[in-house]
Amino acid sequence: MSFWVRGGEVLEESLITKMLDTFDLKALISVGAGALVTHMLHSWKSERAEKVTEVRCINAAVITAKNICEFSINLKKESFGPFYTKYSQQHEEIDKAFSRYYSKPGNVEITAHVNLLKINKLDPPIFYLRSLVYEHMSASPETISLVNFLADALETLNSSIDYLNDLALELSKIDKSNHQMAIEKYFGRVSNDGHSDTRYPDTIDQVLRALDATIFFSMKVCDELAKSSQNIVNSIYVRKPTAISVSFANEKREGLVPSDSEFPAWETK
Repeated sequence: MSFWVRGGEVLEESLITKMLDTFDLKALISVGAGALVTHMLHSWKSERAEKVTEVRCINAAVITAKNICEFSINLKKESFGPFYTKYSQQHEEIDKAFSRYYSKPGNVEITAHVNLLKINKLDPPIFYLRSLVYEHMSASPETISLVNFLADALETLNSSIDYLNDLALELSKIDKSNHQMAIEKYFGRVSNDGHSDTRYPDTIDQVLRALDATIFFSMKVCDELAKSSQNIVNSIYVRKPTAISVSFANEKREGLVPSDSEFPAWETK
């Protein structure tokens, strides 16, 4: 044990040092603990804020994909669907009429109502959806693929609609007295010279396939984004935001939604 002298007074150095060390240690612990708690609270608040922001972006993307799906379903329900059903029925009747004619040729006039429907293209906010998915959230590879498939389906749909409208304009210019030629081109029948023009029926089928693909992939995007949003919400423990989800149960019951079996290539991924 060491001692030191000041003004004739002998002091025990280790005792004073111990007292000072104890005081400094307590102060250090107090300051350190406060700083640690402050840091933890700041980190927790920052992390929560980031998660809430991402949930909001995902919710916006879900609503956007839902709108695209609704636009497509409405086109199928109100305009193209009834037209396609009527056209298919007429096509079947025309095939039967020609079969009867070929089996028993004669001077039989085959007539049909030619409906040259003009279809309006879809102009949904696909660019906004891509921006949200690519730039404002940590989207999974599957979600990104779905959005890309959706964008391709929309592009195919609109280009097919443009071509179908051009073909309708072309058919409308056929002389009304040449009803037989109009029927042949409208239904893709073989003409008397042995040639056939199937552009119109082929394009109708292409529009339907692209329309169903747009509906299918926009619904899949909604589902995947809703799952991602809910997973983030589950990781937040205080003041949870709401993860938006959508349902197309009514549209499925009405037969407006294609089945997963129509897209086997995607389902096997």
